[in-house]
Amino acid sequence: MIVGSETLVGLKANKVQLEVALICLKRRQAEMERRRSKLSDQADDPVVAARLVVLSQDLATIDDEVVQGEQAVRDVNARIELASRQAIDHGLEELLVADSGMSEELGALRGEILEGLRQLAEPLRRYQEVADRKSRLVRKLGNRGKDVSYPNYLDCSLLRQTEYDDDLRYVVEGIKHLHVVA
Repeated sequence: MIVGSETLVGLKANKVQLEVALICLKRRQAEMERRRSKLSDQADDPVVAARLVVLSQDLATIDDEVVQGEQAVRDVNARIELASRQAIDHGLEELLVADSGMSEELGALRGEILEGLRQLAEPLRRYQEVADRKSRLVRKLGNRGKDVSYPNYLDCSLLRQTEYDDDLRYVVEGIKHLHVVA
């Protein structure tokens, strides 16, 4: 946002000062034009003719100052535009750097999560195998008149209400909402 040692705010303040000075110059120029117009009616008088010459010279000087003032305002406007673009570019650059950093962080976290999920695969397989074997055993017991299906249901349930805390709920809900992308 800084162009040289000038800030964008400083440039805008400078522009306002230049514009105020230019307004004063243009008022003075208009007043001198009116005086010249009045005096030109009396140009036959040598004193008035001398005043007209001096007034014309002063008016030429004011005209030059107005042109210089207008150019100074244009120059400051150009510097303001440049500073604004640089500020936008700098802000965009900061956002892109932050985006890149977050992408890297997400990639690292994703790797950790995937590793943790892969580590769950084997215990979940073993759990399912034991639960399936136990369910077959319970069916055999049921065929012999011993109904233990409800205790088996509880034994084979991985998630129990008493153990289902906020962290576990967050993980399970998060997994439910996962989508595989290309």
